[in-house]
Amino acid sequence: GLSFVNNAKLRASYGRTGNNQIADFASIGLLGTVNQPFGLGGGSNNIGLTTLTASNPDLTWEIADQKDFGADFSLFKNRLNITFDYFNKVTQSLLLNVNVTSTSGYPSVLQNIGKMKTSGIELTANFKILDGAFKWNIGGNLATMNQEVLQLGLDGSPLIGFYGTLVTKVGGKLEEGRGLHAIGILSQKDIDSHIPLFGASKAGDYKFEDVNHDGIVDGFNQADGVLLGNNNPKLIYGITSSISYKNFDLSILILGQQGASLYDLFYQLGGIGGGTGINSHSFYYDGRYISETNPGDGKTPRAGYFGAGTPNNYYQQSTDYTRIRNVTLGYNIPLSLYAKTPVKSLRAYLTADNLATFTTFLGGNPNTTRQGSANATTGDGRFIGLNSIPSVPLPRSFAFGLNVNF
Repeated sequence: GLSFVNNAKLRASYGRTGNNQIADFASIGLLGTVNQPFGLGGGSNNIGLTTLTASNPDLTWEIADQKDFGADFSLFKNRLNITFDYFNKVTQSLLLNVNVTSTSGYPSVLQNIGKMKTSGIELTANFKILDGAFKWNIGGNLATMNQEVLQLGLDGSPLIGFYGTLVTKVGGKLEEGRGLHAIGILSQKDIDSHIPLFGASKAGDYKFEDVNHDGIVDGFNQADGVLLGNNNPKLIYGITSSISYKNFDLSILILGQQGASLYDLFYQLGGIGGGTGINSHSFYYDGRYISETNPGDGKTPRAGYFGAGTPNNYYQQSTDYTRIRNVTLGYNIPLSLYAKTPVKSLRAYLTADNLATFTTFLGGNPNTTRQGSANATTGDGRFIGLNSIPSVPLPRSFAFGLNVNF
């Protein structure tokens, strides 16, 4: 039979929730001051008031309907415990900024226009490997998540954010990066061979793919623009391990994510063509294209190349990472050394936070909250697929301490 099964339970649930994460007074047209010259010639500046945002009295909370199905298992005399969940959430009346005609006087209007499905699994497991004088427990959890935009407004027109670099469309995910597909660095030989070029490109610039094969490279928001990725991780995971032997104990926590990316505007602006007074990564200098005989690393453009107007896959950075989040080594000091004191227990420990992060991300923290601007796609005023300000890296820290119990 199933004698190794100590406990098993199936679960199912359904619920409806709301989301009010919108900016304050977002349904009301807000006023702001402007300087407007009057009179002939230079005129004179006069301060006046104008409406900065369109009002929408019909604005409501988002509504999310979620179904969950799960199972719990305890196996092998409760040495192995497993929890599994599948969730399916459909959010309607999504709060999104919709692009409107410029004759309205506004760039966009916040509306309840969207519908999106989010589904995935969550798995947690804990395994008691050894349970004698030497104890070893290991645990972990993982979660997958898949997004699909089901509806956008009345006609399903895609939402365009941050000058065309972010696209939300039916059948896709929220805020996918859009740009040209760079396939290397342009050489003079490429130019002499009359390959399709973007504008007046020259040797040392990025070389872009002519996606529609019409003999020219269009702008990133035209026929040759492709979707580059999105900031929705396909997998988030964590691993814990704890070991103890006699008076010593050791614990380790590892975190990570896979399958997400974001358009890193700062990566573009931080190049050696991005302007003066900018601290750039050394690879911009070391790997740059110099000449046909010294082409660099094949992926870094020439000095002075800025790339304005050419968002591309080189700026769409993977945010995959694995981080050793915490390591703690402890020692329980024998009671015999302080038996005649009021102290009941005494433990010394050494801990290290953010010991190492393994990632190709060039910013500070690959899973930080994205920076944005006031002209954002989401209701809370942020672009979730864009990093326009460098994120602060997590500090590596070490600490020694004593836990004293009286």
